[in-house]
This record gives sequence, C-alpha cells and structure tokens, in this order.
Amino acid sequence: DAGYASANPHTGPWLFPVEASGEVLTYCADRGARQRVYEARARAGWRNASAPFARETVPGDNTWIAERILQVRHTMAETVGYRSYADMVFTQRMATVRQASALLDRLHRASAPVARAELDDVHALARAGGQPQGAEPWDVAYWQERLRAERGVVSTALPRSGLTLPRVLEGLFGLVRRLFDVSFEVAPSEVELWNDDVRHLVLSRGAGGAGRVGALYLDAYRRAGRRRQGFWADVALSHIWRTRKPVVHIVGDLVRPAAGGREEAELSLDDVRALFRAMGDALQELLTETPIDLAAGRQVQELDSVDLPGRFMELWALDGATLRSMGLPAAEAEAAAAAAQFHSGLRMAEEVRLARTDLELHAAFDPRKGDRPADVVARIAQEVAAGQPPLDGRAALCQFPEAF
Repeated sequence: DAGYASANPHTGPWLFPVEASGEVLTYCADRGARQRVYEARARAGWRNASAPFARETVPGDNTWIAERILQVRHTMAETVGYRSYADMVFTQRMATVRQASALLDRLHRASAPVARAELDDVHALARAGGQPQGAEPWDVAYWQERLRAERGVVSTALPRSGLTLPRVLEGLFGLVRRLFDVSFEVAPSEVELWNDDVRHLVLSRGAGGAGRVGALYLDAYRRAGRRRQGFWADVALSHIWRTRKPVVHIVGDLVRPAAGGREEAELSLDDVRALFRAMGDALQELLTETPIDLAAGRQVQELDSVDLPGRFMELWALDGATLRSMGLPAAEAEAAAAAAQFHSGLRMAEEVRLARTDLELHAAFDPRKGDRPADVVARIAQEVAAGQPPLDGRAALCQFPEAF
C-alpha cells in the first residue's frame, strides 16, 4: 500500500492476522501491543475488531449461531432416541461418554497442581520484571518465553542451526524403514510437478524397490495463497485392491531461505514434530492392506482413533536416536527431548479445558432449562485454567472449532 514501500521484515511496519497472534504474544516486549493483539484475537468470530472489549451485546456477536447449532444437535439426538448429542455421536467412537469424562477427570487431577505451580513461576517472573500484579492473560506467553530462556531450555519454536530439511527427511525416512521395513526413494514423477520444490517419492518394500507400495508428493515450502501453518497430509488417489496404489501428498509451510543463502530451510523442533505427524497420517493411507476399498486408510475408522498414527509418529520426532540421525549432537538431542516437557502441565490443562467444554456442551447442556452455552464455557475455564483469568465465555464459544 501507499506509504509502505520501504517496509521489510526487520524494521516493519508489520501487519499481523489475528490467527498469527501467538508470535506477538510470545516475543513482543510492548505490553500494550500484546494486550491489543490478545483482545483482537479474543474478539475473532464474536465481535467486530474495533469495538472495545466489554460485555454488552453489539452487532457482530455470533453467539446466537453457536447456541442455535447446539439446540439443533440436541433436538436431532432426542428425535432418534438419544439423551444427548454426545450419546448419539459416541456410538461411532471407541469410548463412551462416561469413559471420556472419567479420563478427563484423571488428567485434570494429575495436571492441575503442576499447572498451578508453573503459572506461579510465570507470575513471579512477571513481578520481578516490573509487573506487581503478575501476568495478565496477554502476558503469560511472553513471560513463559522469558522463563524458558532464563532456565536454558531449548526453544522448540525457533529454527535449529543444521536441522535442514534434507537432514530431517533422512532421519524420518530412516525411522520409517526401521519401524515398517519400507523405503522412500526419490523418483521421476509420473505427472508434471506443479512446482520445482516438490519432491516425488516412491514407497517400496524389498530390495531395489520391487514391491511398490505407493507414492508421496512432498511440497514443503510456503507459497502465495497458502495460509495454513505446519504440515498436513491428504489423499490424492486412494487405495484400490489389486488395481491402484495409493498416492498421498504432504504439504508444508516452511519459509524458503533468502536468495544467496542456504539452499534448504532450517526447521524448528515444532516443525519436525508437525512433519512426523503428517507422515504418520500419510503412512496410514500408504500402508493399508485391506481388500475392502471403502475401509482403506482412515475410512470408516472411529473418529477418536483417526489421529493415533500421526500422534504415534510424532512421539518419535524427539527420540534421541532419531534426532541424532538428523545430525544433532547427543547433548543437543537430549536437550531437545527435554524441551518438550517445559510447562507440560499448562498445556495439558488447556487440552483438558477444551475437551471438557466440548463434552459438556454436547452431553449435559439442555437449552430448554435456560442454560447459556457461554456460561458453561466460562465456568469450565475458571475450574480448569490453573487460576488464569478466562476469556469472556461468549468470545471463547465463537472461536471453538473443535466443538463446531
């Protein structure tokens, strides 16, 4: 735009979409800027971004849509004979509503004391840093990052020197070979590639690639028009018994190095975990052996088990032997694995909050009793969020994709 011809990544000015607010909240030293970004993010889907953060209803409040969705789901479940929408959908899950609720209770009891202690440390550092009242919600991520650096814990979000894409792929493909006795090999594509960065790989069993299993297209770099962060996998051609081998693509959001610099991007530990998780999803499709085409890969699988292969592979991303196979020295590999445990109590508390909110809105909420979904959201946040002040329940309700 006019007036910003000299803008650059180092001196700005910068335009931040609200979905990228995490970096500002984590690294920006300007507390006022953090608060403005936090409140803009809190209003997403709830109110227009220019209105002050207050409780009165204004145009742009979308809570009624969420409430209507819950009402329709409740009515639909009752119409076909179920007590709640959760009871209906859990017929297609491995667990029951009661089992899921009991698991969340156990996780809450285990994580809450740890999360409170971790948050106390954050408040203490914030007070020592000149905030007598401790950390407000828009301060927590910033002081967590300061605490991590003070304790010498490795950052999982920043690129690691030497952890380049070819090295990570070498470690990943070696792990796949050890676990499943299959091999990825770069091969000429059978179709024209849509970008020079795309890698075409053939997955085979046996020596010399004689037993072809399927194919993978890896498109790792960010390009204009692609707004999703991390890595994700999807099916291009599904498995058909004795007729067609599956073809899967993994797409990423890595930033290509500047011209004249390194040839390949350096990954953060978070990037590595995301790539391993995407590979687990891809292998679920590529390694399917069922003769029933409609049951291949993730099809007709219980939804609470669909993510397990990806999560299984993600656990290997910070395994010491895997990290060393990517070229990390033993000491760095050990430090990287330990970094994944930093403030794990707070992360678990947040996962429990989201899961409990989703479950209660669909299992216990009854619109005929005059219940307000936003009150359920706020109450559970107060119970589970380790003492951190919760968002306005209406705001949180409108930005809850896991539930809607």
